Amino acid sequence: MTDDGSIFGGIDFDRPQRQRRRRRHRRFKTLRRVYVRVVPARLRKWIDDNPALAAIVGLLLLLLLIILLWLLWLWLHLHRAPGFDADLGDNRPPFLGGENILLVGLDCDEEAPESNRLRACSGNDDKIDLSRIDSGDLRSTGVRSDVIMVLHVTEDGQHAQVVSIPRDSYVEVDGHGRTKINAAFSYGGPNLLGRTIEQNFKIHLTHMVVTDFGGFRGITEALGGVQVYVPNDLVDSRTGTVAWQKGWQTIEGERALAYVRTRYGLARGDFDRVQRHQNFLRAVVERTRDMSVLANPFRLSRLVTETTGHVAMDNGMTDSEVMKLAYAGLRMGLGNMSFATIPYEGAAMVGDQSVVLVRMKEAIALFDAMQRDKFISYVADHTVETLPPPNQVK
Repeated sequence: MTDDGSIFGGIDFDRPQRQRRRRRHRRFKTLRRVYVRVVPARLRKWIDDNPALAAIVGLLLLLLLIILLWLLWLWLHLHRAPGFDADLGDNRPPFLGGENILLVGLDCDEEAPESNRLRACSGNDDKIDLSRIDSGDLRSTGVRSDVIMVLHVTEDGQHAQVVSIPRDSYVEVDGHGRTKINAAFSYGGPNLLGRTIEQNFKIHLTHMVVTDFGGFRGITEALGGVQVYVPNDLVDSRTGTVAWQKGWQTIEGERALAYVRTRYGLARGDFDRVQRHQNFLRAVVERTRDMSVLANPFRLSRLVTETTGHVAMDNGMTDSEVMKLAYAGLRMGLGNMSFATIPYEGAAMVGDQSVVLVRMKEAIALFDAMQRDKFISYVADHTVETLPPPNQVK
């Protein structure tokens, strides 16, 4: 033991602690000098006189900075969606106002070859390489345009209508004669499909958006599921088992994908399936407008990520137009959205093909009224198949 009573020969155990204190003091002095140089004297005096209020203001400014950085991330993330050049030809119908956006939903043909260019149907999580959809003839790719809709947003942004075109609609396809309308996408991607719709239905398309069914899983999971109602037990006609039970159901992921794909067991087959597509879109829009989604940055961020990962837009659709449409959708009441299907005679056999015969004059008149923002009055005066309330969709 040493004279000062230390067992360890006078080792100064307080020295590291004093060194840490000195380092903290030097850092504080450095920060203080920066604070004095950067912050004006009058503001420094206010902060010194109101430390609690200054702390609250500082936290609010920090929160604002975080929000701005998050919004910047959302904005930049929109650019991740692939684009394609729109080429709808020169002989186009006149533009009559509003926005007319072609919405195309792609699904997988399970009988397609594994070596197709866009994806193998049995792999890749059902995700389609949307960056290559304008590569020309897509017949060997295993991709089908199962959903074909035209979204119209009125000139004042207060109303929107979605009109579905059944995928088997028998129409004239430029260079390929009369065939099913979804063959146009297989022959020439979104541009040939867009030209086919313009030439047959006399509607001027302002933009085109393509998505794939695989994205429905992630989108519904990001939303925490969407609600649909099944009015009666639905029995799969192939297996004889109940595929969907009667009642309200919250669907997401694979179950959401199964809902939009369901066809067997529906009384009207593809016609009821078209209404399921519309009903699903209505449910997604309703859920997206819910404050539990809009006020949740984590859920909203995932929604943006999932959406941009499964959507391609024509390159003429600018960021400002996307934001304008998104804003119009958020402030538009769900009662101001209408869903309908083009007038048709029904299914028929043409050769060895089962097709949908379109009442073309009536379909053209419906699209003309929609472009002129007269959709609601036209539907009131004519027989048009519209989407039933949520609790009546098969």
